[in-house]
Amino acid sequence: MNHRQIYFIGGAPTLGKSTLAQMLSQYLGIPWISTDQIRDIIRRATKYEELPKLFPPKDYDLERFFSEFSPQQIVQMEIEQGECAWPGIVDFIENDYTWTDGFVVEGVNVLPHLVHRSFSERTNVKTVFVKKSCSESIRKVIFERGICDTQSQKIKEKELEWVLLFDQKIQQLAVEYGFCLLEMNKNASDFSDLLRLFGFESLNRF
Repeated sequence: MNHRQIYFIGGAPTLGKSTLAQMLSQYLGIPWISTDQIRDIIRRATKYEELPKLFPPKDYDLERFFSEFSPQQIVQMEIEQGECAWPGIVDFIENDYTWTDGFVVEGVNVLPHLVHRSFSERTNVKTVFVKKSCSESIRKVIFERGICDTQSQKIKEKELEWVLLFDQKIQQLAVEYGFCLLEMNKNASDFSDLLRLFGFESLNRF
């Protein structure tokens, strides 16, 4: 059985998951990886026709995508992409022995129901989901450096809508499956709170 320590950090886009993962990686002296990277590798090895829900809709630029799909539809697409990518993510965790001491995994494809299904009985796997109750901070990130940084204000508003809806969905599922939630304040307390939720009492690992 694999006893390496695995730390999952999930949540909506723009909340700071990558920053926390990098800090935790440095603190524990273990690598970190984004589920985006694993999903992209799976996509390169998979044909669209074999697993269409793993991919974004074909022939859509951002303008058309955010114009034609509702925030609810986009959230559902994101969840379906995560579900399609999950077997590959689990395979990576279980079978990659390059990182013998364990590693940090972060990304939007870390979904509460999937982590619960695959790792609920594993004591070497710990999970925290980040949340942000203040929509203005998410708006600021999206409008300053969001996915649609060069797109229209209307498109950025649509991006904000689906990100907030996705955040609500993650919070709901995290509570349903008994996972810890970390409210992001974008200050030094975020990392200290993350360590506490992962079972470290202070910034001193030992």
